[in-house]
Amino acid sequence: MKIKIEKVAVFGAGEMGHGIAENCAIAGYEVWMRDLTDEL
Repeated sequence: MKIKIEKVAVFGAGEMGHGIAENCAIAGYEVWMRDLTDEL
């Protein structure tokens, strides 16, 4: 069975989470990013 991934959720907006989210977005995925705080 082949699964098609369309959306990606990244928990943690630090350097690693940001990099993962950025690369997924560049690859064409819809990305949701969440962190413990709203501060940048």
